[in-house]
Amino acid sequence: MTIVATVWKSRVVKAILLINPHNPLGSVYSPELLLEIFSFCNEHNLHVIVDEVYALSTFSEGPQFHSTLKFPDLPNKEKVHVLYGISKDFGSAGLRVGAIYTRNEALQNCLKELSAFQTIPFPIMDIAARLIGDLEWCKSYLAENKQRLSERFKFCAERLKKLGLTVHQSFAGFSLWVDFKSICGSESFEQEEDLFLYLLENARLFIVPGKQSFCEQPGWFRINFTYGSDYVNKGLTRKRLGIEINLRVR
Repeated sequence: MTIVATVWKSRVVKAILLINPHNPLGSVYSPELLLEIFSFCNEHNLHVIVDEVYALSTFSEGPQFHSTLKFPDLPNKEKVHVLYGISKDFGSAGLRVGAIYTRNEALQNCLKELSAFQTIPFPIMDIAARLIGDLEWCKSYLAENKQRLSERFKFCAERLKKLGLTVHQSFAGFSLWVDFKSICGSESFEQEEDLFLYLLENARLFIVPGKQSFCEQPGWFRINFTYGSDYVNKGLTRKRLGIEINLRVR
């Protein structure tokens, strides 16, 4: 494993950061894999920071999300920390409300001191409390959200596959992870950047190159599929035209 080599060769590594469900891949970590990671970190005396900001944005079909907080017997619990915020699951990016769950007393004391300078504004507190305090509404909303995410992903993935593109199977989140290499010849990050600029200038289409998400292979792009139906359809149409023009130019 690359991570093992990194840990042994460097004394700088102090923690492993996980995003579960993953962004942008939309993968959901299995309980077995999570336990394996926790055991590895315990063995090497590493902290584990798990960002679960997409915890409630899984699709209606697919593997079930398992929160780190559900594991009763985690090794070295004081070095396991869980992050969450309402911005993704509740579509409220403007409400800067988040939480850190930790059993580490030293970290708790540090956060208490810092919280005096990072207080959530009272109007936002009130809105957030009303939002998540209505449990019946939350239950209905989250079920509908899961269904819509699943349907929209399938719709967009099928449209992109018809263009000859490879779409990574996601089970959570808002992003399609799409491989453009087979059509557009992105064999280097320079070609990836050229394709990004070409689609931006000729199709008025902004899609995020994989390099910006630290992808190790060139040619992958990240596409948000959770906009309104008309917006998504227009984007997919522009993408098709942009690809067709690019192929003719090549």
